[in-house]
Amino acid sequence: MLQRLPTPEGVPAQIELWQVAFDLDHGDDAKDALVLSPQEQAHARRYRRRDDARRFCCMRACLRRLLGERLDCAPQAVPLVRNAYGKPLLGGPGGLSFNVSHAGDIGLLAMAPGLALGIDVECGIAAGLQELHGMARQVLSPDEWAALPAPLDEVRFLRHWVAKEAVLKALGLGIGEHLQSIHLDLESHPRYQIFHQQSQWPAPARLHARALSTRPGHAAALAWIDA
Repeated sequence: MLQRLPTPEGVPAQIELWQVAFDLDHGDDAKDALVLSPQEQAHARRYRRRDDARRFCCMRACLRRLLGERLDCAPQAVPLVRNAYGKPLLGGPGGLSFNVSHAGDIGLLAMAPGLALGIDVECGIAAGLQELHGMARQVLSPDEWAALPAPLDEVRFLRHWVAKEAVLKALGLGIGEHLQSIHLDLESHPRYQIFHQQSQWPAPARLHARALSTRPGHAAALAWIDA
């Protein structure tokens, strides 16, 4: 089920937010597959778990239908390409940007003209404290790690994780390579301050990240870059 979400306070009005609630037991895979490209259908077949393939198909089909409405073309005719890091983009002119993410029971989609966007959602981590610490060491900057209260709080960690991934996706970068290059101030929740020392990136003042309200057990964030 596809649902338009209200625009949160402080988010530019031109950003549309959509949520997909997955029906993993009764989803119409055949109907969704009809609007996917042959490459996307092949990608779906490579998933080992049926639920993962169903999430991908449903999310990509929803994206193509929304873009098709705005571009006045059939969903399967939407010209989607990927950048060097795998981020899907429109292959032709139009000035419309978008980003998608899915985890657990939901998928999220952001869309806007003229703004670089990133969105991310994660569901709760079924991990022990040691494993959680290992993940946090890969995600958090040294300053963020030093500022964490003890013991490590899963909710706070997830907020860091989704916000950082959303920012990197807005920048068009690989989410696994620069997580520790970004420092977030979570004390300003739900709107986060962003710091970095990368000269080739937009100035921190142009980067924005905000937590999104979503289903219990999930954490989500939206990021955008001022034009």
